[in-house]
Amino acid sequence: MKMNMKNLSLILYCALIFFVLSVEAGRRGRSRNGRRPKKSNEDPTIKFRQAVEKYKKLREEKMNSSLLSKREEINEIEEINRVNTLLLLGKHDQSHRSLFEIEGNNLIQNEYVLETVYDDSTPEKVTNNLIPDENRKMNFKMKVKTVIKTKKRTIKAFPPFRTKRLPSFSRWVNATIKKTTKKIPTTTIRKIYTTTTKKIPTTTIRKINTTTTKKINTTTIKKITTTKTIVATNNAVPVNSATNNNQIYQPKPGTKFQWQLSNCEKVNTSIDADVFDIDLFETPASKIRELKNKGKKVICYFSGGTIESWRDDAEDFLNKGVVLEEMEDWEDENWLNINSSKLKPLIQKRFNMAVEKGCDGVEIDNVDGYTFDENDFTYNQQLKFNKWLSEEAHKRNLSIGLKNDMDQIKDLLPHFDWALNEECYEYGECEKYKPFIQANKAVFGVSYITGSKKIADACKKANELKLDYQIKNINLDASRIDCSVYK
Repeated sequence: MKMNMKNLSLILYCALIFFVLSVEAGRRGRSRNGRRPKKSNEDPTIKFRQAVEKYKKLREEKMNSSLLSKREEINEIEEINRVNTLLLLGKHDQSHRSLFEIEGNNLIQNEYVLETVYDDSTPEKVTNNLIPDENRKMNFKMKVKTVIKTKKRTIKAFPPFRTKRLPSFSRWVNATIKKTTKKIPTTTIRKIYTTTTKKIPTTTIRKINTTTTKKINTTTIKKITTTKTIVATNNAVPVNSATNNNQIYQPKPGTKFQWQLSNCEKVNTSIDADVFDIDLFETPASKIRELKNKGKKVICYFSGGTIESWRDDAEDFLNKGVVLEEMEDWEDENWLNINSSKLKPLIQKRFNMAVEKGCDGVEIDNVDGYTFDENDFTYNQQLKFNKWLSEEAHKRNLSIGLKNDMDQIKDLLPHFDWALNEECYEYGECEKYKPFIQANKAVFGVSYITGSKKIADACKKANELKLDYQIKNINLDASRIDCSVYK
């Protein structure tokens, strides 16, 4: 019996070791949806180039379709303007006189006014100075006559083009006529006259003189002279000579966030969140402005460790020779060679794009490529690349978050402003983010789980650790369950 118990404990011990090793191997080799990738023996650039050409063709077709629809829209507007113009040309007054006419490219409004004029076509016949005064008055009256004069007002045939809904042409014409014929009331003229002739009090003049003659502090002059000026070349976004942490956004624990990477052309801006993490390429600049006008912080997503073939700049990465193995289970997406010096200028362009669009920060994906079997990166190589990403972001006053890459938290914590994790609850790794929480830096987390009990357990665990957690669909649309409701 003792022997059996000893054998049983040995079996259980071996099973436990096997389980731990398998979990660790699965964690190190998983992609964004938790699956283990495989290394391919084929040339990865062949398939990737085909994908790039495919998406390039699709973009061209989409652009042509957009141009065609825009042309049809313009033609429709022109047709409406033409019809409205013809209707105006058909308008006459009670004497059957045309109220509108066309001269060249302009629409002319005719206004008929009665005026009294002196007629000198028939000279006054005066034979002698003995003509009575009454006859002289009569002769004078005969030289005055009433005529109809036409006053013409030029109105452009077509109003300025507007990207949104174009107003009715006739309404535009009427508004223009009212605007041009509107008289200034006498009270307004008096106000203008009194305002312009008003004298400036002597006290105000003294204030102006003292303000202009005030000396600049010597410390201010020193600051001005020591400031470095960097000139932007090749239309690049200027970067600061030194990091200014006061301008870099650093969210604290308890910050509500929304993560939406699909259908970003129609980002749901009404969601109750402080931070919106959205796709850099797919989100229009107008949507980013809308969010910022609402007081929201905008984080822009792009991948720094991989390249997706559907991106506009994918061909640049391919031509520079920095494209490596394909990511397993993520079609048309390949790893990038983080050790290549040719990669950095391409990533810098994306940083500049984030600045131009008005992003407050960036979320850079796939910065843990050294943990995947198909890559030959070392821990230190990945660490060096990730620190460089942080430096480039901070040069542009962009906040940057550490995406996954939990094993390097101890080395990267001082360089990143917040963190974003996927599935730390599923893999039992949420506690690894305690250093970020202790540093008062927010940790945003996401799980792709279903079932009310699992969701409740994940949210309660995240809330205990002060993580800002939510439950999302794998396609990362606008829908979500905010774990703060479980507090």
